[in-house]
Amino acid sequence: MFKKLCIWAYRVSLLVLVGHTAYGGVVNGWNAAFHDSAYYIPIVAMFLTFSAQADLLEKIYQGEVVNIKSRAIDFFHWLLLTFMFVGRWEMGGMTIWAFLLNIVLLSIIGWQIGVGIGRQWFPTKKEKHLGMALVVIAACLGLAVGKIRTLDSELFGWGWALEVVTAIMATLMVVWWIVGDMSVITHKASGYPRSFFLKGMCNGALAILLLYHLITSYHGGGTYEAWKVNAGIAFNVIVGNGVFWVYYLAWEYCRRQQLKSANFNA
Repeated sequence: MFKKLCIWAYRVSLLVLVGHTAYGGVVNGWNAAFHDSAYYIPIVAMFLTFSAQADLLEKIYQGEVVNIKSRAIDFFHWLLLTFMFVGRWEMGGMTIWAFLLNIVLLSIIGWQIGVGIGRQWFPTKKEKHLGMALVVIAACLGLAVGKIRTLDSELFGWGWALEVVTAIMATLMVVWWIVGDMSVITHKASGYPRSFFLKGMCNGALAILLLYHLITSYHGGGTYEAWKVNAGIAFNVIVGNGVFWVYYLAWEYCRRQQLKSANFNA
């Protein structure tokens, strides 16, 4: 039921976005329509992420082998971005929904962790303490970056620098949980559904559209400055997309090799 709800939420939000763009294109021109609609891309992307995470949650419920520790790292990654979005929202670059829907996403990933702990991952006392510390650090750092980005009046001051560093850290956390997932996938890939990867790549495409919107709607000193202002998000989107593609292709390779081995031994 929850999985179907996520799918329909994505479909409806995408249909509304396409309809909004089409109407705006006819009334105000396609360029203006794109930028008006791009402002809401994070909402559609988040519903798609809900659906991808629901697919993985279903596999965990079914007892398939999934790296729950990696899900915890992904939780810290999204927690960091959630609080960083506060600054972007107050700057007018995103809607408040980008923040609110991230809270829902954290709940879904937390659900995955809750189901998996005690079944597939038995965290040590040290890991529990580290996890609690990372939750506090991620929340505080993300909130600090978001607020400083808003309060710093300099275009390339401390707020900008902190946002760039935080975006790089968030991307490295993605690499961290992907490496953890690969330690499972290389032995048993069936716990990760193909839909999880395909939806992730579609989400990456939406992130590229959002980045294009941020770059082309910047009214400062030109394209170079626009890229520099959005350097943190640009790094996260471009490198994140590249890493996720490698992740997906590695999964496809491992899955195919394991199916061949199973058929050979049958």
